[in-house]
Amino acid sequence: MVATPNGGQASGAPVTGNSITIENSVPSVQAVSASPLSGGKGDTFTCTPSGWNDLDGDAEGYAYEWKAGSQPVGGGATSGG
Repeated sequence: MVATPNGGQASGAPVTGNSITIENSVPSVQAVSASPLSGGKGDTFTCTPSGWNDLDGDAEGYAYEWKAGSQPVGGGATSGG
């Protein structure tokens, strides 16, 4: 078996062996809800992610950014992890 490690930006040297240990996997989230679904300047919006899954057991954590069209507005946020 041959595996080539890749961290998302660059690949490492191929490794040959009988077993492979994955030390870091990309986490996933099943759903995200926003509330309210529409509003205007000065309104408060809430983002609620759910269904965190990480194969190597990393702590739950999120990062997100609010946009109006393609332009960032307000501050981004992170939680957990």
